[in-house]
Amino acid sequence: MTTPRAPPALNDAQKGDLAELWGRHAPYQIISIGGSRGSGGENDDAGGRGRGGRYGGRGRGRGGGGGSAPSGVAPTTVAPMTLEDEDYHFICRLYSFLRWNLDCLEGVWRERQWRLERKFRREERERRRKKREWCDVNSDKDQNEKESDESDTGGRDDDVAGGQNASDATKMEESCRDSRTVNSLLVLFRKVKVRNKIIMDNNSTVGSESTIIVAPRIRGGKQIVSFDHTSFIQEFLSYENNGGASNEPSINGTFESYLGNFPDRAIASLGCSIGLVVLTLWRRHQQFLNPNSNPLQYNQQQQQPQQPQSQLHPQLATLQTTIYKPRFYNLTPPCHLRLSRIRTSTVGHLISLRGTVTKARPKRLRVLDAGFTCAKCGLHQIRTFVDGKYSSPTQCEDLKCKSGKFVLNRKVANFCDVQELKIQECREEFCEDYMGHSGAGAG
Repeated sequence: MTTPRAPPALNDAQKGDLAELWGRHAPYQIISIGGSRGSGGENDDAGGRGRGGRYGGRGRGRGGGGGSAPSGVAPTTVAPMTLEDEDYHFICRLYSFLRWNLDCLEGVWRERQWRLERKFRREERERRRKKREWCDVNSDKDQNEKESDESDTGGRDDDVAGGQNASDATKMEESCRDSRTVNSLLVLFRKVKVRNKIIMDNNSTVGSESTIIVAPRIRGGKQIVSFDHTSFIQEFLSYENNGGASNEPSINGTFESYLGNFPDRAIASLGCSIGLVVLTLWRRHQQFLNPNSNPLQYNQQQQQPQQPQSQLHPQLATLQTTIYKPRFYNLTPPCHLRLSRIRTSTVGHLISLRGTVTKARPKRLRVLDAGFTCAKCGLHQIRTFVDGKYSSPTQCEDLKCKSGKFVLNRKVANFCDVQELKIQECREEFCEDYMGHSGAGAG
């Protein structure tokens, strides 16, 4: 086993992309913003309805009294999680792993293209040989023999070079064929044939040749990528153990433990790494198409050349709206848990359950975030809801207004489809637990 090396550092463009990607993929958390005072009563001395009246009046409801004592319920707000050092380290490691898989796939596609071209050259030489046999003119025959000998020499050189790389190409093709991670990523990528310029040592272009590269599919919105959990963990560990990334389990741990203990952050990190691969390969594709242009900007043809304007490339603007949602199936045995073993300690961990569906409710919409407009000053603000729990803002964000009346703006609200399933323990697991308890009671 070779010595593991550190994961590749991100360049400035990738760091900027990561900041935008984390802003779209970061999970949300509920943060307490400190104590509050009652605001529901009209008379400060009466105590009103709620806790915290000046004279100890408890009343009905929470936090609605007019007294100046602190309320028992602290106000909360919803905010995205910040990018921690552990998240950044795993994003670099995952990016290196995914990029390596796509590079292997690109090498397989190029090898197949080279084999087809070599087959075409062989057929062309065979056609020339047959044509030479039927040729009657001696001068033409001698000239054809000379050209054929030169082409045959080049073909033999290609065969020798192909024989040297045949074993490596075969191993690479077998690894890509057996890799389920590559098959999962094919949803987002495609094969593209581009022209690559041949540049000599004196920076002079002598020609171009066609090559195969991996390019992303231009898609916006939510993109779901399904991974086999068992295969993904095994391939990722094998890649790191063979020198693909840093191997520091005592400091950073494995991705399996990171995903099991912090699934929200791990899935967000994997989504960001997929986005980094997409944007990096898109920029490389643009460099092949337009070597002298800047892929970050798109120059429009203006009627007044003296006032040029630039905007984002249309494809880049689409990619910047994409949210990648990794999904795992076929979880490893450590994640399997019986329904009877679920405890409060399992909240916030990645687990796999097995049961019988007893009731399935119809699909419905769950609001993710919505816009609210202040009824007094007209200030517009976006409020995010965790787990679909709807709650309107309590106070206007304008320090001069501080109004508590808002109007819901449904046009800017985002929804998702949810379905509630009720499951019960499988008969086999129930019988095993029952027999275990019976045996323990009899003993």
